[in-house]
Amino acid sequence: MPQAAFAQERTTLGGYGELHYTNLTGPNTPGVVNLARFVAYLAHTFDERLTFRSELEVENAKVEGGQPGGEVSLEQAYLDYRLADWLTLRTGLVLPPVGIINETHEPPTFNGVDRPGFDTDV
Repeated sequence: MPQAAFAQERTTLGGYGELHYTNLTGPNTPGVVNLARFVAYLAHTFDERLTFRSELEVENAKVEGGQPGGEVSLEQAYLDYRLADWLTLRTGLVLPPVGIINETHEPPTFNGVDRPGFDTDV
């Protein structure tokens, strides 16, 4: 990789979230809004061989009426070291790519346990 191209983009910030609105009782009752999760992504390329990637996830973090709930977790944080074009060593906290859930667990690809009302009633 040319040095000029490498120096341009070294740090990446990103993220995504999932918001649910539920009102199953009718038009005159208040609905419930839940920020189900918010994920912040941080990556940094140190040089042509070494990169860092991480995801910090906040789930159901609103606590009402003194009830415990929500969680903050470091979902992924790892270093990749490229030994050769065909071989990279990865170490750290890794979400293993096993099965369909770990590969496609972000909405709208995977609904999880919250199905739309139409899907459960019909």
